[in-house]
Amino acid sequence: MILLLVLSIGLGCQQSKKPDLIIGAGATFPYPLYSKMFLAYKQIHNIEVNFLPIGSSAGLRQLLDKTVHFGASDLLFSEKELHNPDSPILHVPIALGAVVVVYNLPDTKQQLNLSGDLIARIFLGEIGFWDHADIKKVNPDANLPHKKIAIIRRAEGSGTTFAFSTFLSITSTAWKNSIGAGKNLTWPQGIGAKGNPGVTILVKQIPYSIGYTELTYAKQNNIAFAKIQNRQDKWITPSVQSLLAAAESVLPNGIWDSLIYTDLPNSYPITTFTWILLYKDLSVSVKNINTAKALAEMLYWMIYDGQKFNEVLTYGRLSPSAAIKADALLKSLHYKGKKLL
Repeated sequence: MILLLVLSIGLGCQQSKKPDLIIGAGATFPYPLYSKMFLAYKQIHNIEVNFLPIGSSAGLRQLLDKTVHFGASDLLFSEKELHNPDSPILHVPIALGAVVVVYNLPDTKQQLNLSGDLIARIFLGEIGFWDHADIKKVNPDANLPHKKIAIIRRAEGSGTTFAFSTFLSITSTAWKNSIGAGKNLTWPQGIGAKGNPGVTILVKQIPYSIGYTELTYAKQNNIAFAKIQNRQDKWITPSVQSLLAAAESVLPNGIWDSLIYTDLPNSYPITTFTWILLYKDLSVSVKNINTAKALAEMLYWMIYDGQKFNEVLTYGRLSPSAAIKADALLKSLHYKGKKLL
């Protein structure tokens, strides 16, 4: 069953030294992990967090509107999108995650192999049935029925869509020329669903469907997901190990570089960081300096002690070099010039 927990406890009294409720919004991609982290942190420090999983784009809008204290995204927004005259907005990495291609084939027990080209042709409508010769060619032992493929995709702006479409744009010229990479796409077909939970639910409910979601949602709901062909022509199962292999392609050099379709042999090709977004000067979005300090301290806990929850939920931990970069970003946070860490 999809985790639909929202850690929302009523606003407490705003006494002089008591932090307010911390409020965030954004990506559904890391929601299972953040829910676990926020609950654990509340039990340790009695700090309450209300995180609304409404998608990366909507989370950024709420941060720019200053209706939340932090946003969450699995895509890097441009400087133009992040522009705010009051303060720069930082991307703080929290975890690695995988976008997986999920499918519902009731009588097929084998895990399917799917290349970027095949996935693109399915979502473009060029391949309409599961027993298409090109799918059978890379899955010779699979029981593939002559059933029409039902396409499930995101209905709103999404970092998951950005990672998925970036992969397809690299691996399929037809996709790149007709659809391209982006968080909002003009889809040629398919049923739109809200968030990773919505896509996961529909794929599970609709036989012979295909969609894309975050790995943890697929695992928690016992939905089949494909091995994906990487740049070295290896069929890679998404896992903690194959996520970390992808991250090795850019670290220790960066936490903002793409992990999509790297050239390392054991890397899963649709891997991404997931980030917390927040103003460098937290006074822009947080009215209470004690709340700002509580938020900074919680994020610091998330990049260190909180990492113990990542692999349990099939997210990748931050490497030591990535944690150092996240540490430096968090230590740059201030409240009207006053350091918070």
